[in-house]
Amino acid sequence: MKLLFYQDFLRVGGTEAHTIHQSQWASDHGHSSIILTNRPGGRLAATITRPAVKVRSLQPFQSGINFWAPGWRSAIRQENPDAIILMGRVANCMGNAIRDQFPGIPVIASLRTGRRIPLKYRKSLTQAGKIIVNSEWAATRTKAMGIDPSRVSLVYNPFLKGPLPTPDEQERQRATIRSEAGCRPDRPVILCVASFVPGKNQEGLLKALHNLNPERPVEAWFVGEGTRMKHCQALAKTLPPHVKARFWGHRRNVSPLYCGADLAVSASLEESLPNFLVEAQYHGLPVVAYDEAGVKECFIDGTTGVLIPRGDSAALLSAIGDWLQGGIFPRDVASSCRAFAQGRFDPDRQSHLWLDLVLEFASCH
Repeated sequence: MKLLFYQDFLRVGGTEAHTIHQSQWASDHGHSSIILTNRPGGRLAATITRPAVKVRSLQPFQSGINFWAPGWRSAIRQENPDAIILMGRVANCMGNAIRDQFPGIPVIASLRTGRRIPLKYRKSLTQAGKIIVNSEWAATRTKAMGIDPSRVSLVYNPFLKGPLPTPDEQERQRATIRSEAGCRPDRPVILCVASFVPGKNQEGLLKALHNLNPERPVEAWFVGEGTRMKHCQALAKTLPPHVKARFWGHRRNVSPLYCGADLAVSASLEESLPNFLVEAQYHGLPVVAYDEAGVKECFIDGTTGVLIPRGDSAALLSAIGDWLQGGIFPRDVASSCRAFAQGRFDPDRQSHLWLDLVLEFASCH
């Protein structure tokens, strides 16, 4: 079967990473995969390792305009896929136009965002014969729109960073990355992995850390890039001496930083199901996070993580302070984190489930 994945741009992001993973998974299992993008390039374009996965861009040059899709009808007509999978806000906004133009091609929508749903996206979802969501929270959103639950299928984000390092390798990576950072072996490290864009709220975490009790020094490591990074770096300069912030920028391989850290923290106010928290659990890191969208589905509240009321900075500060005093998690929390993540986000099971749903819908259309 020939599958066309439509995505506006292969920027750094969870949806984009899963577009690439799913296209390569389909290719590995005997199906043709095409990734059709509006804009050419993007950081994640270099991560496509299967020669059989074709990438085609509509824009002849990098315009920076996500919605500009010149010649999309001709491109789809030429590729003549057996099914089209819409990934991301821009692609899903075009869902009804694509269905009207190509009524004989099954079109599968997706809902993976915690942001406001534009009107065209909402209308596309209500007309879709199949919608794949990545969290129970997203499924609840579709129900609130009056969409028949039988048209909605949940597939959790598969863990994409494997294979995990062995315990010995994890210790080696921990020592190496801490040495690179100039961080003492016994110093607690908080990790936050997210693009520096509005809604991810790294500012909120930095402000909470500013009020942290000075009894024990702590480091906060930030991974990612984006328009809010310079602002956050300026905020970090105002932190008290016992709190040190380090900005690692974009890292293709984040595993050493998970190995070097002790706690994953998300103060994000705009999520669906954050890959960061899935990856943290896989690496054995407990979590402290705001209760936003599908965040609670990434860990077990009270066992492998602590869920904080959305936007409650005082509660966030209190949880981090309690963690520093050793008063939150049991001694074997790392093994509990790994067991939970491997059960819910197993890459083979979730990827097989996703592909089976796509093939079944395409075959019955």
